[in-house]
Amino acid sequence: MPAALAPNRVMPEPPAPFGWAWSLSHQTSERVERLRGVNVPVTEWVGGGDELDPVVLLLPGLLGQNRHWSRTALGLRGASRVIGLEIPYTQLTTENCSIDGVTAMAAEYLDRHVAGPVVVVGNSVGGHVAARLAMLRPWRVKGLVLAGAGGLHERQPTGEVVTTPSRQWLRERFGCMFHRPDVHVTDEELDRALAMFAQRACTRAFIRMARSSRDDQLEEALPSLQSPTLLVWGENDIITPEESALAFHRGIRNSRLRWLESCGHAPMIERPERLASMIESFIESIDRHDACEDHSA
Repeated sequence: MPAALAPNRVMPEPPAPFGWAWSLSHQTSERVERLRGVNVPVTEWVGGGDELDPVVLLLPGLLGQNRHWSRTALGLRGASRVIGLEIPYTQLTTENCSIDGVTAMAAEYLDRHVAGPVVVVGNSVGGHVAARLAMLRPWRVKGLVLAGAGGLHERQPTGEVVTTPSRQWLRERFGCMFHRPDVHVTDEELDRALAMFAQRACTRAFIRMARSSRDDQLEEALPSLQSPTLLVWGENDIITPEESALAFHRGIRNSRLRWLESCGHAPMIERPERLASMIESFIESIDRHDACEDHSA
């Protein structure tokens, strides 16, 4: 690999001390926001930083929920607010059920509720949406964090989604997301997915969103991204594999790539504290750059 593209490797670390991410200073609130005619659950974590610190917007993947981000959100002590948009992908219809539609939903939320630019963090399809948001509204994105983002070289390790998946099919598919499927593929998650796929409309929406992500390839558009960008990839990610990470890194001029060992496609679940630490360092580097520019001006 050329030296200019050689990403930093993150070595395994000891577990974080109890209470590191679960700060008692945080307050968590939940509500539902109506965006483009869709009810979107919103979770907001407040209290990590002060009002001058940036707002962080979290965008989950196709089956992601805000609760999957809790440990990462509570570890972002340098953010004034952390906002999770739990896009109900499997309930979307018409033009909303697409990368462009979800991007417009995220933009609508920011226009309503956040005055200045934010740091946008997205995983999987949420990362794909985050990248499109940064292209659509560059003045809205202070920094971009793509964690196993879609839009380039995704793999479907278990093939196309079937209309009535079995529990074993779902166990295998979910297992492809993690380095330790024995730990993270829980009966609770399987029950939730089975209930969802039992509804034909949900299955159709899931398939439509997956195809929209597959068809909306980002490679040619990446050079237009101007936001400082952090790419965080699990070394064991087989859904958006190494070549996907490297393609993002080559395509985005102002990007840095960091690897997580013992991690698959969902670092906010497998390595939440380490992901929070990486985002914190990234935000600090953006702030230092901004301060230097202000000083030189």
